[in-house]
Amino acid sequence: MGEHFKIAAAEEAPLCYRVSQAAKLLNVSRSKMWAMVSSDEIFSTKIGGCVVIPREDLQALLRRPVAKADQSSIK
Repeated sequence: MGEHFKIAAAEEAPLCYRVSQAAKLLNVSRSKMWAMVSSDEIFSTKIGGCVVIPREDLQALLRRPVAKADQSSIK
């Protein structure tokens, strides 16, 4: 699949993303994204057999401040 996922204008963007799509958007591995879902670091819900993450929750994750412990690894 040669698709590139981006968080576009509200009227163009999907309301929610599958875990693999969300991982691509955030530039993290699928396993990291699943760990975030499993630990409730990010909200997810199930629609049919698919686990999805609402667009608003991905955007909120990016707006959260970095915890002090996490900042020590940023240079």
